[in-house]
Amino acid sequence: MQKRGCFDRNTFKQNCIDLVFLWQGILGNGVERKIFDFLLEEQNGMFSKEDLAAHLEYSNTSGHFSNVIGKLKKLGLIEKTANSYHISKDYLFAAQ
Repeated sequence: MQKRGCFDRNTFKQNCIDLVFLWQGILGNGVERKIFDFLLEEQNGMFSKEDLAAHLEYSNTSGHFSNVIGKLKKLGLIEKTANSYHISKDYLFAAQ
């Protein structure tokens, strides 16, 4: 039995959904939560920092925005591939 994040073939995706709700509560209502929710909703999308900032109406040159992206990466909530950001694979099943 191979597990992927908070989901395996023998469990309900409810585990993943519960984990997402937990993180949403921890992140609050700030830009951290907006980035997490956006990437969760757009789970098949990959966005450059500039595109992500534009979708969320933030400045991509803002130090705060860069720090928040770094924080979300460090927490394992988002990942960076090449120059694009996307939701961590551990949370893909929560939005399906």
